[in-house]
Amino acid sequence: MNQAAAARLYLRIFLLTGIPFGVLIGLYDSISFARNTSAVLGGLIAGVVFGALIAAFAGTRQLRAARGAVYTDAANPGLPQHARIHLPRPPQQSYALAQQVLRTLPARIATEDATTGRITAQTPMSWQTFGETLTITVESDTPDTSSVLIESRPRVRFTAVDYGTGRAHVERIAATLTDLAARGRARPR
Repeated sequence: MNQAAAARLYLRIFLLTGIPFGVLIGLYDSISFARNTSAVLGGLIAGVVFGALIAAFAGTRQLRAARGAVYTDAANPGLPQHARIHLPRPPQQSYALAQQVLRTLPARIATEDATTGRITAQTPMSWQTFGETLTITVESDTPDTSSVLIESRPRVRFTAVDYGTGRAHVERIAATLTDLAARGRARPR
């Protein structure tokens, strides 16, 4: 794991959580209680403490998820996540496999376009994430092989951490597609 990438992840989480929390606490304290500079200082301290705790917890969970990466880039602890795999199947069969795999996930398929080889699905919100958009794009390498790009992007743009949920979905899809293609099972639509 790249130490600079890990440090950027911790810093991003700290800034995205600590600053808003500190500003809100400072505003609340200045309006409700002190009406002076001690409220601003209290908000600043609260923001630093809150941001540090969230960065330590969430950043460590995100980094742990990268440890077991097989298909995704373990050096990239942040979001979004993606993987590219090559399947020994024609694009039409790989596309059918991708549809089959997406239907096994807790996701709702939003768009399917067989001509471009692109499928988009959305996962529901959970305590770990506000949901994500999964995109699978199947392209032709040769007439008998295909290249599959699997992407996971948070639905909320400023999401700094998803506790490894996006990486887990990409890894699961890539592993299942690879396994199914090796066994030769594709149920056409």
